[in-house]
Amino acid sequence: RYEKLELGVRFPDDVETEIQNFVQDAGTPKLNPFEPDEVDVKAEFWWYNPSSGPFGGGWVGPVTVYGFYFEDYHRNTSGTYPDGQWIVDPDNQYKFRVRFAPSFTGLWKCKVTADISGHGSYVTDEFTFNCVPSDNPGFLRVGDNKRYFRRGEEPFFPVGHNLSWPRNNTYGWDVGFHPIDPAPVYETYHEQMENLAASGANYFRFINSPWATDIEFEKLGNYSDRMRHAWEMDQIVDKAESLGLLMHWNLDIGTAFNDRSPGSSWWDWTKEGDPNAGSVPCALPPGQDKGYCYHTQINPASGGLPKPVDFLTNEEAHHYYKNRLRYLVSRYSYSTSIGMIELFSEVNGFGKEYQVNYDLIDSFCVSTHVAEPYLDDPVTVCPEVYHWQDTMCSFIQLMNIYNHPVAVSYAGAPNIGAGDVSFFSPNVDVMSFNYYNIHISKWEDDHDTVLYYQSAPDGHKPFMHSEVGHGITGFESCDGDTRFVKDLTLAPFTGVACAMNWDWQYPDEEEAWPHIGVLRNFLQGLKLDEEDWRAGVPIVPNYPDNLDDDPIEVYYLVSKQTATNAPRKAVGVVSNRTYNYWTQNTGSPCNSEDNTPSSSEYLFSLDFEYADLNNSLKIPEMGTFKDYNVHWYNALTGDTLPDTHDNTGASGKVELAYPDTLTGGPEQPMLLFEVIWEGGTLKKADSSSTDLGMLEVEDQLYDSVNKEDNDRTDFEVIRIAPNPTSQNVDILLKAGTGTELTWRLTDLNGKVLQNGITRTANFRVDLSVYGNGVYCLMLQSATKKEVYKVVKQ
Repeated sequence: RYEKLELGVRFPDDVETEIQNFVQDAGTPKLNPFEPDEVDVKAEFWWYNPSSGPFGGGWVGPVTVYGFYFEDYHRNTSGTYPDGQWIVDPDNQYKFRVRFAPSFTGLWKCKVTADISGHGSYVTDEFTFNCVPSDNPGFLRVGDNKRYFRRGEEPFFPVGHNLSWPRNNTYGWDVGFHPIDPAPVYETYHEQMENLAASGANYFRFINSPWATDIEFEKLGNYSDRMRHAWEMDQIVDKAESLGLLMHWNLDIGTAFNDRSPGSSWWDWTKEGDPNAGSVPCALPPGQDKGYCYHTQINPASGGLPKPVDFLTNEEAHHYYKNRLRYLVSRYSYSTSIGMIELFSEVNGFGKEYQVNYDLIDSFCVSTHVAEPYLDDPVTVCPEVYHWQDTMCSFIQLMNIYNHPVAVSYAGAPNIGAGDVSFFSPNVDVMSFNYYNIHISKWEDDHDTVLYYQSAPDGHKPFMHSEVGHGITGFESCDGDTRFVKDLTLAPFTGVACAMNWDWQYPDEEEAWPHIGVLRNFLQGLKLDEEDWRAGVPIVPNYPDNLDDDPIEVYYLVSKQTATNAPRKAVGVVSNRTYNYWTQNTGSPCNSEDNTPSSSEYLFSLDFEYADLNNSLKIPEMGTFKDYNVHWYNALTGDTLPDTHDNTGASGKVELAYPDTLTGGPEQPMLLFEVIWEGGTLKKADSSSTDLGMLEVEDQLYDSVNKEDNDRTDFEVIRIAPNPTSQNVDILLKAGTGTELTWRLTDLNGKVLQNGITRTANFRVDLSVYGNGVYCLMLQSATKKEVYKVVKQ
């Protein structure tokens, strides 16, 4: 259950030859294996529902999964770059694959079909397989309250980091561009994933970039030369599974749709010879940069698509982009490590245009931002962005058999007023924009932002920040990780369902990663997905009067109940605002003239005693005259601090009498807290103690109710045979018991397949309709229960 079933598909020799003619660009005729109009492979799966409920049992389906072209490789990091670093497997006889992860245990059947241009249709015979239980908890999904997530039957709050794409200090983005990242970069990326998981993260964001794992850039609709990219993505998905990390999977990066993008000129829209290709000596090098295939290979006779925004409305471009989406979803979405699918990174930056000129004074190429269609022509472009995203998200949802949450991404807020209402599309499950800001009231302001979107009629869905950061060049090297820690720790209590720091903002960012584990441990098990949890109004007391701004802030989540005076639960953080970038800096450029903060940003550090706040930190609406315990933790270390207690009295407020000095330095600048009524529970218990199979739970309940009678033997089983069986199993009881017995047949996951009542000494159970495997037969009287294993083979 939930694990990969992979099928290999091989065609007759003439079809295979035509496919290889295309892939290797040698010979005719050709069949493009990446074009469903030419080679369309799909598998249909049915699950056998043994239930006899109101809708009856029988085969349920089909669930359709598309096949994809596949080449297998092994990595050779010592080989000649690039072709010698990926060695294709010459023994791969199955060039098409189908991947499927069954969500139910029991009997399944499948058939595979293929429609081949010029060759007609092929179909396999139906075949069956049995799905058995696993310890895989399943897929991430939006929780019942539409604000948070769950995975399987457990709450899940994503806590992690952007690991944007494979790179290191030697190769990739940081020192220029190669046709693709060399093989050692991917090994480095796997090491980063290991370090992130070891730091306590459960989540990371990955962007499908053309220099690392994307499948289409140089050739339109032809992924042949990029099958090694696709293979490397397989390895990343497998690695995530082995580490227990879920991936926030962004399918495309905006730089490819920028016209002469600064810093990534190899992987942008522009080709050599375009009007904005740059002036000498900053022009694109001759004979190398051929531009993005959507620019140059659609309508080539007419000069291609001139500008990136033309892509948004061009039907041919839509066709090829949907093929690309179909390939990606078909190949990778089976994995429960794919947490969320995000369509496009920062879509409101679509089509930015730059001019690159040579600065004679500084002898340097300077990129000048000259156009930004989303801002410059919002009346035209904003509705086009919305319709394009809605179309593509709808297409993803049609293939989204595992119900991965689908998100859209922005740099800052979308322009809803101009017609970009993508957040509210029924095909979008999660709203997200990247939030770069270093203002002292950053998260106080964000609370209002979250509330605004989720209060919209069509905004009842999780809101998150795929990226957070400072957003100012030069700030990353001298604040002692302060900004990283504050963004990580404060964001979850403002109402966002996830917020991840952008990677490589700090030269040694992995040193800050253990803070991720502290926050995850605090949030893990909170039933945010099912109870009515929501963010309370931030508490920012106006103290002391001689400061221009308020130095203490409290963010919290409250579980509200329907009854007005019912006890509630809360979690949150108390933070000293004077613990910030400016007070913790270690020198240049923090104190440079260009980076001087405004008067509302603190340049000094203060310590505060609780008494100084004049009892102003109180959580409202917690029910009148209720007793509460408050558990406290150092937010940087996770260390426990002394509990406090309070009775709400007539005000209904819980006093946050935190037990120790809240420092302005890095020792204890933030305190996490849990507010629990006396006798209440806050989190789900450890799954290791409660996650029992159905039969085990029944055994415990039965034993607790009938403890004194368990030794009575009012029935006795003489024989269960044949066992193993291929069809039926006969149960023979000791004659003359005269006992009414309830019987039930289940799979090993506890799913009830059949049940009944018998008053005779022998009866029969039919297993012929089920797949081979082990089943459980339970017999129960008023005072006794026995469970037997039955093997079907």
